[in-house]
Amino acid sequence: MIVEKRFTFIFFLISVLCAINCSKDETSDSDSKEEPKPEEPRQETEIYFALNTESPPNLTEASDDWVILHDVNGNLLGYSAYETGDKLEFDAPIDVLTPTIAVTYLNYRTTNGNQYFEISTTVAVNKGSIENIGPNPPPENPDYTKTGEFNLSIQDIPDPFRNASPTKVELSSGRGRLGFSSGGTGLPNGTLELNLQIESYQGFDDYLISILDGNNHLKYFYLNNSEVQNLSANYITDFLDFEKEIGISLPPHTRFNLNIAGFKEDQDFSQYGGYWLHDVISVLNRDVVTNPLKIGYLDMFNKYRTLFNINMDGYDYGISHYGKALDTLVIPEKPVMNVVDRSLNAFSFDIDLDFIDALHKWDYQEGSSGDGNYIQTRWSLSVPKDFSPSIGELPDEILEKYPDINVERMEYRSSSFNLPMENPEFLSNHQITIFEP
Repeated sequence: MIVEKRFTFIFFLISVLCAINCSKDETSDSDSKEEPKPEEPRQETEIYFALNTESPPNLTEASDDWVILHDVNGNLLGYSAYETGDKLEFDAPIDVLTPTIAVTYLNYRTTNGNQYFEISTTVAVNKGSIENIGPNPPPENPDYTKTGEFNLSIQDIPDPFRNASPTKVELSSGRGRLGFSSGGTGLPNGTLELNLQIESYQGFDDYLISILDGNNHLKYFYLNNSEVQNLSANYITDFLDFEKEIGISLPPHTRFNLNIAGFKEDQDFSQYGGYWLHDVISVLNRDVVTNPLKIGYLDMFNKYRTLFNINMDGYDYGISHYGKALDTLVIPEKPVMNVVDRSLNAFSFDIDLDFIDALHKWDYQEGSSGDGNYIQTRWSLSVPKDFSPSIGELPDEILEKYPDINVERMEYRSSSFNLPMENPEFLSNHQITIFEP
């Protein structure tokens, strides 16, 4: 009986162990046959900005360059350092993007231990925009063939103050402004004889000479000298009055610049070409009368470049007008501007001015460049009228990499406003800048 009980117990134990093992196997098989969980649907993304670089932003010095992107609410979307030749694309889930973004460029360079941070932000950039940087075109420097030189003698120029020189002389041809050497002889009768030595170039046989004389009269002489002969002209009988002339009286100012050039019908506009009719840089031409300052146009041209800018107490005014001759030029009074919040992140203001967009500037500087410990940080913000952006912070990586950037210590300096223009052509613009109102 004892043997049978032991046998029964052993059989029972084997059965239990078998049941346990079988249960483990069934569980293992069941786990291995479970269906995989479905993947969560991927968020649809969109390329919201692309940057193509062909030349470095700074052609003369090595620099660090970054692009930083924020949405319209100031939320950081992305950022990256870039170098010459980089082509960058930034994407994000569609549901986090706003219709416009803010694009910020940061340039950092060092010179003799001095540090320079240049930051610029443009808001209201359309989502999906592509920015191309470079290559910078070489300056215009055509290879003209010199064919000789000739002398032009001009008699009877009014010289009431015995300056032995007219107030201003301009010489140009179809190739643009020409350099020349000159000498003048003041005569007892209060006139001046002026001798010009003029270079000639192949394909450019006509010459325009304009003179602002000692009586504040603006006159011109147009000639063709294809044979490059020495010539003589009389200021009284050969020089003509400008067909259209306007005058402006300048308010108190520290400096001003004026440039008038004419272009023939087959000539393209340019910043420095054309037939120069009048050019004044006040710090160099201190004898020029400014009440009124003469501006003249000639009927032989049907389009002009009129450039004028003036620096006054607390504000600047300037116009670059490419097109027809101006009928008038009025220097506006300083607009009334009230800055409500001077900080970059929440900048706001009121102004009694009709404008298109504005460029606001902040900066901070410390140290001495001579001692090699100078630090300069400048930030400009370009904003369309009636647009109130929320400017985002720089990424932590950039702030940690450049501990001397000092953006929190910058102070507001100025606002430049682009004013409306009628049918602007080429590089036309109209601007007023207000300093630290």
